[in-house]
Amino acid sequence: DAPAGCDGTPYGSATNDLCGVCQGSNACLDCFGVPFGNSTIDACGICGGNSTGGNSSGCLGCDGRLYGLGETAPAIDECGICGGNSNDKGCDGACFSGLALDVCNTCGGDGTACANEVPLFSGSRPRVPGARASLCISLFLALLTFWRD
Repeated sequence: DAPAGCDGTPYGSATNDLCGVCQGSNACLDCFGVPFGNSTIDACGICGGNSTGGNSSGCLGCDGRLYGLGETAPAIDECGICGGNSNDKGCDGACFSGLALDVCNTCGGDGTACANEVPLFSGSRPRVPGARASLCISLFLALLTFWRD
């Protein structure tokens, strides 16, 4: 049998969205992008905020303090931290997983997945790096420049 898209078309390109709906529009995502999550945008436009809009003088932050106009009220981030910025997400997208990208760009890897992929040296003679090695070096230098700034 030929591989089929989610709509059953042989060799089709139709795929399920994050909600499991064939060619869907991710309608089940909350404002943080979590499938079937319960976070909503409050009256102050804050995802995960708790303002009801009843007070026109400001917005209530997740810390319980009323913030005046022009102030930014803290909101609950994707990981449930008031005033957080989702820094607690691992490379797998899960909160507090502790997973990070290794040197091979593998989430939670140990740096060995690409160890023998494109050697720059063979024996004692340097080899000309291939296009993949050049790309890796370029990306490394770009990241190094970004981190330095």
